[in-house]
Amino acid sequence: MTDALLAGDLDIGLCRALTPPHGLARTTLGHQPFNIAVAADHPLAARTSVSLSDLADQHFIVWGQPGHSGYTDLLIGHCRAAGFEPRTERTPLQGTPPVTAVIGTDRLAFVTTPPGPAPGGAVRIVALDPPLYAPLQARYSPRTTSPAKDAFLTTATLRPHARGPIPSLESPRAFSGTIRGSRHLRYRHRGSVTLPDGWGPSLGVLCVS
Repeated sequence: MTDALLAGDLDIGLCRALTPPHGLARTTLGHQPFNIAVAADHPLAARTSVSLSDLADQHFIVWGQPGHSGYTDLLIGHCRAAGFEPRTERTPLQGTPPVTAVIGTDRLAFVTTPPGPAPGGAVRIVALDPPLYAPLQARYSPRTTSPAKDAFLTTATLRPHARGPIPSLESPRAFSGTIRGSRHLRYRHRGSVTLPDGWGPSLGVLCVS
């Protein structure tokens, strides 16, 4: 993603808690509440909410190695602030929606999918109480000119007091809205964002977490 952004082949990279390298800028579009994903037969699946401190004895699935992933370090930091050192393991299921990683396991995963049943009832999403929030950030090159990029950053940014309206990065839909222009949409399924109808010309976006 970094090379594509610096080369101008990609307009925007969506991510969570990743420090931009030299030459790229980052803006926070908003925050979404963290929830906990568990398999439908997990003991916690019957709960409507849990506190993070209740999960001290659980194992957490993460997608990046601690110390090498800003997002994983963010999750670990939340656990430490709750008073415990989390037991984590990196999932081999890279590139799949995070909510599906717990299927067939007794592990937990931080997700931003809304509480309730998820894919086909195989997973249950349990709310965190008190809530914690995950940043949704856009990385881009400030040296490239793109009306589509500017339109995206303007329309996707949340109001300062708002939390949550930006769709989840685990959403199964890639994009909604009108996409026009000659450039191909660049997208990898680790996330999605909903664009308003008629927002402008084609935009290259890569979503990672």
